[in-house]
This record gives sequence, C-alpha cells and structure tokens, in this order.
Amino acid sequence: METYPDSLSLKSYIQQYHGNTRYVRLLVIADKQFKLREEALKLCFEMAKTEKKLYFYFEALKILKRAFQDKLDQQPLPDFGQDPNFERTVQQEYRMEVKKKDQEIQQLQKSLLKDSIRIAMNELGNIHYQYGFTSEAIKAWIKSHDFSTQEDDLFNISFQIAQAAYESMNLSYLIKYSGEAEARDKLKNQKVTMQIKILDGLSSLLNDNHSQAAAKFSSIQVVDTYALLKYISQQDLAYYVIVCSLSSMKRSDLKSQIMNSSNYKNIMEQAPNASETIESLLNGRYMEFLTQLNQIQVALKFDPFLGHKIGQIIGEIRKKALIQYVTPYKVIDMREIAKAFDLSIEQIEAEIADLIVSKKIQAKIDSHSKLLYSRKDNDTLNSYKEAVALGRMFIRETEQAILRVQAFQMNKVLKGQNLGLTMEPSNDQHMY
Repeated sequence: METYPDSLSLKSYIQQYHGNTRYVRLLVIADKQFKLREEALKLCFEMAKTEKKLYFYFEALKILKRAFQDKLDQQPLPDFGQDPNFERTVQQEYRMEVKKKDQEIQQLQKSLLKDSIRIAMNELGNIHYQYGFTSEAIKAWIKSHDFSTQEDDLFNISFQIAQAAYESMNLSYLIKYSGEAEARDKLKNQKVTMQIKILDGLSSLLNDNHSQAAAKFSSIQVVDTYALLKYISQQDLAYYVIVCSLSSMKRSDLKSQIMNSSNYKNIMEQAPNASETIESLLNGRYMEFLTQLNQIQVALKFDPFLGHKIGQIIGEIRKKALIQYVTPYKVIDMREIAKAFDLSIEQIEAEIADLIVSKKIQAKIDSHSKLLYSRKDNDTLNSYKEAVALGRMFIRETEQAILRVQAFQMNKVLKGQNLGLTMEPSNDQHMY
C-alpha cells in the first residue's frame, strides 16, 4: 500500500522504512513543511531517545531552534519531546566509548599491529554509527579501509562507507565507495548485492545523472523488501524509474532500455497508481499520463533526493509531452490540445507560447482562431535542394579538373592575376 504524508499519518509513512533513513526523511519534512514540522520533530525526538541516536536528536533540536529563533528572547522553546537529561547522559556515554576506543588504537599504533588497528578502527566507526554520527563513522572506516588487505575486508568496509555516505548525503563518498563495493562484489549474497545496486543508483540520482539512475534502478531485482527499506521503499523505486527515465530519455530509449528490462514489470507492480505512466505517454493517453504524473509529484514531495526539485522535473516532463503531441501537425486546433491535457484553452496557449519563446517548437499561434501553425521546414523539399546543390558542385569540380588536365597536357602555365586566371603559351606553342 502506498503511503506518504499527504494521505496518511506521518507515523505510518515513516514506519515504511528502517534504519537511519527514517531520520533523514523526518528531518527533511520538519525542515521543509511547516504543517508537519511539529509532528515530525516530536516523532524524531521520540525515536532518537529510544534508539540513542544522539546525532539525529541534535539535528532535530537545530531545526526546532531555527524555527523559533525570532521568539527565543520572549519565550522558551515549545516542548516537542526534547530532554536535557537525555542529552547529558547519552552524550557522556558516547564520549566515554569513543575515548576508550581511541586509547586502544593509540596503543596498537605503537605496536604496529596493522590488522588489529584495522579491526579497532572498524569498531570505532561502529560506535559513531550506533549513535547516528555517520560522518565520523565514515572517517574511522576509511582508516580501517586503508589498513585492509583482504578482498572480503575491503568489500565489507566499502559497503559500510557507502551506506553511511547515503545517510549523510555525502555524494563524493557515495559514488566512490558504492562503485568500489559493486566492483568487489562476488555475488555471494543476493540481499547485499541488491543493496549495493540501490546505493549505486542513488549515487547517480544525487549526481543528477537521471538517465544513468533510471537504467540502474530498472535493472534491480528486489529479493529482500526489509533490506530495501533501509534506503527506499518499493514505491520509491518505481517512482524513481518513471521520473528519471521520462526526464532524461528519448522515446526509443524508454522502450529499449527501460520497458524491455527484465525487472521493469515487477518494479511497476508495486506502484499500481502510476504503473502505466510511461505507457500512457508512449500511447498518447495524455490525460491519464498527466493524472499519474501528478500523483507521483505528490508522493515525492518530501523525498530527500527529489523532493526539492520534483516540481521543476515534472514541469519539464509535461513540456516534453506537449512537444510530442504537437510535433506531427502542420496546423492544429488548440482546443483539441486543451481537451487532451485537461487544461483550459488559456493555460494551454500560455504553455505553447512558452515553448515557442524558448525555441522548443517552431510554430506560431493564431490567438483569434485558436490555431497553432507549424513553422517546420519541408524536409522533402530541403532534401531535393541539397541534392541539386551537390550535383552542381560535382559538375563544377569535374569541369575544373578536366580543364587542369588539358592545360597540363598542352604544357600551359597557369598564372594568377588579381581576380582571374590567364594562360600564357610557351614560345614554341600556339595559343589554345
């Protein structure tokens, strides 16, 4: 069942996911959505205190202070579940564990026991990660990676770093270590292989490489739903495939690279409201297409990867659909276009005018009769003109070549004089 903040409770939405991605999504909602801010922060504080996720607790506190910074001089922060006692005791606990492990590492460094240092650095990263400090965990794990020599150790630590990089939205580390984990993956564990492919796809998504992200996501076989939900839901996966492919691929590529993928149908089954979005566009069912597209936009409104730009992306996809609709016609009644797109004639005229101004289509609008006239060149006539021009050029070059050969055979000397050429015979030859 598809759930997102606008349709069901925020708690139901967050409970779809597992692990730190719940906090990442809650913090995005709390920061961007005023109406849901209080509920999101209360839920984040509640979860963080239960699971001792100190970092995410402090991040929620930052958002709360920022939201009420203009009123702090007049009144204290409202009670959203923050607990000074939790801050003090858990922070002390965290610092003691880190200090103890740091001292252990210092002793190991003196003895130059590289494998023991690798293990200790990995354990230090685990401590940071346990309390939600993903950036600190990455630093420790990178050092553990530097001390690793065994292939399995390098694979495991690369995978850990990629996961933490995703949760901290660290694009450079996500690209580097998800790529390394995929390269080192020996396909022993289908669940882990799926997770690595998800992380690799998310690295392309965060890097705004939508065509690459679409290809990667559409090739993923979901073998463990629980493991998938550490990052995204099955509905998210379907939406990413649809949005990324529609925003970046040509019509032919949609069929060959996305719809023909062996896992495409299985992925789309998890988002029944939008499963036929691509087919609707390709088959010219524009009203259905736009309805499904609007549903996807609502669903991804608070997505940590696409939420901040989903309106812009959907707008560009709508323009591509409109271009596809009008391109085949020499002249078309804009009332027909408005009906197909379920828009008013004024709205469709404004959108077409914008496409003309931005040179996305070559056409002119007759506002009085509400007709759109194409200004496309006649491709057939242009082809004939190009063929005639090439023929004339061939004749001219051939005549010039024959003249040069004749001049050479008759021992003529060609001399350039200003704008023309003259030929002077040698003393023992007559004029040609």
